[in-house]
Amino acid sequence: SHVIIDEAQDFGMMVYGALEYCLRGCTYTIMGDVSQNIHHGYGLNDWEELKKLFLSTDRASFNVLKKSYRNTVEISKFSTEILHHGQFSVYPVEPIIRHGEPVRVIGLETEADIMSSIDVVQSTVIEKAAELCKEWQKKGLATIAIICRNQKEATIAAKELSKHIDILDS
Repeated sequence: SHVIIDEAQDFGMMVYGALEYCLRGCTYTIMGDVSQNIHHGYGLNDWEELKKLFLSTDRASFNVLKKSYRNTVEISKFSTEILHHGQFSVYPVEPIIRHGEPVRVIGLETEADIMSSIDVVQSTVIEKAAELCKEWQKKGLATIAIICRNQKEATIAAKELSKHIDILDS
């Protein structure tokens, strides 16, 4: 009688239409963050269509949970600035007051990189990532993650990084 969905942004409207049709009369708790949609072509990029489908009674409501416990103030501010450059709804977060180092953007693209092959650019990125990991390990950080777009990129990154640092490939 009640359906709970998390990571709602990862499903398209066809999924929600089918749920609403097959499970008529159910109530729903639907949670997600459209800013984290990694399937831009078919996931949810805003909440508007979903609200129209499910918010049809007086008892239904839409709430934005703004408080973020995940990131530092600096990371939240940086990511919100990036989101404002997109062409979609932005639901700003209110981070808990926990500070960390400022976010750094490290540019690696030089004229020589542009003119050279992709292998040289990839090698430069891997070397810089390994250098940063070593720097963070010296500061006592024991858990460091390198996040890639897909499994293929992760496999290549793990192979190349292992030439410079010890890694746990997972």
